[in-house]
Amino acid sequence: MELQKYYTGKFENQPYHQVWSAHFSVTSIIANSPTINRAIDLILEIMGEKFGWDVGEYWKLNDETDKLEFDRCWTSEFIDKRKLEEFNTDFSFSIGAGTPGLAWAQRQPIWTSDITDDACFKRKTLMAELGLCASVAFPILADESVIGVMLFFSKTNREHDEVLRRMLSDAGHQIGQFVKRKRSEDAVRELNQQLDLFAKITAHDLQNPLQGVIANYILLQMQGQSSLDEEQKTLISSGLKQAYSMSDFITRILQYCYAEKEGLERDWIDLGDVIDNVRSNLQLDIEKTNAKIVVSTLPVVYMNKACLIHIFQNLIGNAIKYQGDASPIINITAERENGSWKFSIKDNGIGISKQDLPHVVKPFYHKESLKNSSHGIGLATCKKIIDSQKGSLKIYSTLNEGTQIDVYLPASIPTPLNSQH
Repeated sequence: MELQKYYTGKFENQPYHQVWSAHFSVTSIIANSPTINRAIDLILEIMGEKFGWDVGEYWKLNDETDKLEFDRCWTSEFIDKRKLEEFNTDFSFSIGAGTPGLAWAQRQPIWTSDITDDACFKRKTLMAELGLCASVAFPILADESVIGVMLFFSKTNREHDEVLRRMLSDAGHQIGQFVKRKRSEDAVRELNQQLDLFAKITAHDLQNPLQGVIANYILLQMQGQSSLDEEQKTLISSGLKQAYSMSDFITRILQYCYAEKEGLERDWIDLGDVIDNVRSNLQLDIEKTNAKIVVSTLPVVYMNKACLIHIFQNLIGNAIKYQGDASPIINITAERENGSWKFSIKDNGIGISKQDLPHVVKPFYHKESLKNSSHGIGLATCKKIIDSQKGSLKIYSTLNEGTQIDVYLPASIPTPLNSQH
């Protein structure tokens, strides 16, 4: 970086140590802060304390008004922070107006050794009351766009410091890129939340009238046993089947939306018991297809039981559903691998083509050509649950030979292999 090149070799001078230390502090704050506001608060404080400033301000660009507006500040114990905040709330700066506006217009730090002699300074009265006389302002740049300005004040005159000025310029770019990235992440998160909320509301609103349709079909089917001909009965049966399919689809949408819900109760769960539950839930499908499920020794894991049942029921259910010419044979194994439990579910089904393999975990992806084409949301829900548990899912498949799905779940402490099924 330009800053490092500028004062490399000058570390024997204490001020340079101070600047370099502040630079690393800013980098660390940006790397570890969960929010923009938290990062700005810490940067104002660390810069103020390390360089002996008495006030640090952040002025954020309002895209609608195209003006810099007061966002937040840090002050030393010698400054009336409330008075400063109340005064700044009524202030704003256009490009080129005042010290913040100059930093915006010139896109570089503006150093003022004595603000009482600066004709451009707009808040002289307040600063005089607070005993502040020197300032430095530097723009916060995201790529080439100014998105804010940081401003520091001191109670003592401060002569221009070129090394510090360069450090502030470098920090302005760092902070700007951080703010841009966080804003993008926040926008994506908000959009996902809105989409999830929309899906939940829509699913609930669709489910209620659909249950009425199903009830009417059942009533018509029962009352028309003697009066309806075979074609009419077939039409009612087909309509009822489609209504049940839509109801199942809506339920799966809701499951997908709630898959990452935090705060679910966790406990030590024997995976052997989970598989027994899944066998019971899929008993009709297992008997119908003459499926054989071979389970090795399975561990105890710390997780929500309902989530585990959902994952394994979906994966085993898919292995049964997409069988080949032979009866399904499903092998389930577990082993420790790099601090995680690796669970493998391997079948002898129809497999997945190379073209489809990268897409099968995407919501609503399905192949119309499959004889048992699904809604394409089951695997996506499994992946969402697994991701929320800091795990991962990998799929290996050969068309017309079978599929192996590996589920990795954290195993932070050793757990005994204690159940045989």
